[in-house]
Amino acid sequence: MNASIRQVCQERYPDNVGVWGACKRNAFRGLRDFETIREKFAGDGAMEASLANCYQRYTERGTTNFTMLGACARNQQDGYFELAGPSMLKTMHWVGSELAKLH
Repeated sequence: MNASIRQVCQERYPDNVGVWGACKRNAFRGLRDFETIREKFAGDGAMEASLANCYQRYTERGTTNFTMLGACARNQQDGYFELAGPSMLKTMHWVGSELAKLH
């Protein structure tokens, strides 16, 4: 994965080595956030469908824009929490804190 992200960044910005690092950082953050959110909402059909749409939207010709994939996943998570209301947020915060204790 590391090599493919580096290659995509170099292809997008062939004359700007400084941007390669930012591109790579943003891509890794996006991928990490997408995977974290996907794991958090495993089993929730609506979120799984939303995240699958994110993946389809930001994958073109076999190349995924991980920066945008992560942004889309974060947006879906924010929308989920906005619709869920305060009681769901409280529950998710508790679950998150319990999961953090396991690591």
